[in-house]
Amino acid sequence: MASTPAEKVKTLVLTATGRTSLGINHDRMVNSWIFTVQIGGTSVIKFRKKVIGSAVTDANASLTDIEDFSDYTSIDKATGITASGNYKVVTDGCELILDYTHNANTTVECHPVMG
Repeated sequence: MASTPAEKVKTLVLTATGRTSLGINHDRMVNSWIFTVQIGGTSVIKFRKKVIGSAVTDANASLTDIEDFSDYTSIDKATGITASGNYKVVTDGCELILDYTHNANTTVECHPVMG
C-alpha cells in the first residue's frame, strides 16, 4: 500500500445529517481511502463515488462498496457503516462523498491512499 502523507489525513466530526465531499487531490490520484470511524448513537455512514465535476445527486453519485479493514469482509453498501471500526473504500480516482445520517457526534478519520 502506498503511504499517506500526514497533511492529507482529515478528521471529520459529523454533527448533522448530510453529505460531505472529501475533496480532490490534483497532484496524485487517490486510489482508495482508509477510515477510522467512531460511531455516535445510531449514526449511519454510506459512501458515494462520483465523476469529478458532476453534480452531487443520487443519479451522479452511486453508492460504492465498503470493506471492513480488520477482516476484509464486505459491508452492504445500502446499509452502510453502523459500527465503529476501520474501513476501506476504493475510489479509482473518482471523488468520494460521505452520505450520513446521525443522532450523536460521529468521528471519521480519513486517510487517502495514493496510487
